[in-house]
This record gives sequence, structure tokens and C-alpha cells, in this order.
Amino acid sequence: MAESCLVSYLTCSVCLDILTEPVSLSCHHSFCKRCLTEHWARQPGRPCPVCRKTSSKEDLDVNFERPTQDRPTQDRPTQEPPVLPLFCLDDSHPLCPLCEFSLHPQHRVVSGEEAQRRLKELISSQLQALTEEKHQCEELQQSYEEIQLYAEKQAGDCERHIRAGFSRLHQFLQEEEQRALSALREEQLRQKKNISPELEKLREKLSSVDKIIQELQQQLETHTYRPRQESTLPRPRPKAGLLLDQAKVLGNLGLCNHQINQ
Repeated sequence: MAESCLVSYLTCSVCLDILTEPVSLSCHHSFCKRCLTEHWARQPGRPCPVCRKTSSKEDLDVNFERPTQDRPTQDRPTQEPPVLPLFCLDDSHPLCPLCEFSLHPQHRVVSGEEAQRRLKELISSQLQALTEEKHQCEELQQSYEEIQLYAEKQAGDCERHIRAGFSRLHQFLQEEEQRALSALREEQLRQKKNISPELEKLREKLSSVDKIIQELQQQLETHTYRPRQESTLPRPRPKAGLLLDQAKVLGNLGLCNHQINQ
């Protein structure tokens, strides 16, 4: 909209303040007379501070005069008059009613007072939009902060559940460990109970065989041979079931692993 350009055209591009003793160049850019004079003093060739185009105007004529700080306070009006008397909406350009109005025939032109009214409405509309946007941001910020607080509560609840679950799991594993070790000790007792008699029989058998061997060796050494009846005792054979039943002992661990995986 053309009204959105009022801010830039009501402001001097050099001092970034409201135009004072505004003058316009042939490129239609306006500046404070003092600002432009000082700029040209530093930049020979009279370039425009905005577009750098060389101005064809040698004399700077003030389009209209705005009250300055040099005037006595009693001469100042109670309300500051419009900064620019006319403003072209089609070209978005401030006009001097004496020297530039003829350059904008058939264009929509409003008074400086109307231009300022539209500028005020534009700024008020922007302010309202920004205020609403700020309010929305604040509401969203509050919502995010509440979400963050709830997420922290969720994390605390999850941590308590995890610790409680692993505490139960540790207790369960300790109980299963004791149960498995008890089963192992029982199996060891069973295995020892089964093998101990067999070991005793073998010790007796070895003792008897050693005695006979000694007698026979003595006969060979003394050449006193005496016939001896062959032993009718059966030869020893390995007995089954003397080892630990690992499948029985470790079977409890398999049940424990199944419960853990569940």
C-alpha cells in the first residue's frame, strides 16, 4: 500500500529524523536542507545521498518550512503543523504544492494532515498486530513451559518406575541365585553319596590285588612256587549316574532367563 511508504518519505535519509526545511532534488528524493548541504560539502558533484544521481538543481529551495528549535517558544504553535503539505499516493512521494504538483497530474494527492492520519492509522494497525503477535507468543511460551514442566514430571515418574522394576528384578535374581546354588549343593551331595561306596569298593579291591601281587613277586624271587586259585571276583566296571546332573542344575537358570525375557 502507498501508505506504508509514508514513514520513509517523512524521514530524512541522512539524519534519520523528521524533515526540517525539506528540499527536493530532481530525482524526487527529499532531505533536510542542512543535511544535504553538509553532504554536498563532503561529496563534490552534488550527488543524491540515496540514488547517487547528480542533481541538476544548484539552488536549494525549501518546499515548506517547519518550526525549528531556533524560534522562540512563544512563537511556536500549540500543535505542530503537518510536516508535508501534500503527498502523492500513486508515486508515494511528498509534494510541494507550488513547484511539483504539476509533475503529478491525475494522481491521488492527499493533504499532509491526511497523510499523517493515514500514517497514524498504519502505525496503530501495526502496533495492534504486533501486540496480538506478542500475546500469542506469550501464550505459546507459557504453554511450552507447562509442557516442559509436565515432561520433567513424566521423566521423574519413568525413573521411579525403572528403579522400582530393576529393584524387583535384582531381588528376583538374588533369590533365583540362592535357589540355583542350593540345587547345586543338593546335587553335589547326591553325587558324593553315589560315588563314595564305589570308591571304597575300589580301594578294598586295590588293597587285595596289591597283596596278591606282592606274594607272587616273592615267590618268583625265592623260587618257591605255590599253586594259587584264580580269583573269581568280577572285574570292576564303571557305574552310571556318578556325575553331576547338569541339566537338572542349570535347568532352573533357563526358567529364570525365560522370566527375565518376558
